[in-house]
Amino acid sequence: MTKIVELQINNYRGINSFYQRFDRDVICLVGRGDSGKTTILEAIKSVLSPVWNLSFYDTDFYNLNADQPIEIIASLSHVPEKLLLEEKYGLWCRTLCRETGVVIDDISAGDISVLTIKLTVDKALEPKWTVLNGRREDEIRISAGDRSKLNCFMISDFIDSHFSWNKGNPLNSLLKLHDVSADKEKIVLDAIREAKEKVDRADYAHFSGVTEAIKRQAASLGLNLD
Repeated sequence: MTKIVELQINNYRGINSFYQRFDRDVICLVGRGDSGKTTILEAIKSVLSPVWNLSFYDTDFYNLNADQPIEIIASLSHVPEKLLLEEKYGLWCRTLCRETGVVIDDISAGDISVLTIKLTVDKALEPKWTVLNGRREDEIRISAGDRSKLNCFMISDFIDSHFSWNKGNPLNSLLKLHDVSADKEKIVLDAIREAKEKVDRADYAHFSGVTEAIKRQAASLGLNLD
């Protein structure tokens, strides 16, 4: 499973500058209200977002200063092998030194491969996702499809959205954890179609009284519901 080993946030919402190195599997953020805990989680959600049209506003810039771009940089270990292929982002791969716990640009045998993704948003409010490596002068864009392979999702108090199958939602992400094939994914569609057929065949006679009352009220207002 992909892990965040380093996180840097600049000029994002209530955070002017933030840097943290992570060396544990489970991280707990503790602090008073309005101290930036949710902002950190939202930053992680944004830099690893599987959607291409993420919306940003002037209020997302620290102190509303859109002249300073938003920068969110996450270094990830244990990323899917397909993202480390040479034709993908293998040439931009970095490593996590096992002894020091520091991410370095050079590739070192025996250390852990790392991919560093950077999200930049300037005053045009157009997000740009790239893969970084200090030993290269160029940056390479990482697509929404490839970011979706990281399978990141955020569980919050917006409960309704967690029970849909959209990109980045928990149900869809958990399904992908098991590398479900296209044939098995078809099970969900078949279940939805079967449910619709049963609904279409259902007897709605118990709603007839309500329906007639609505029609009578509509007719008194001059509406024709035929």
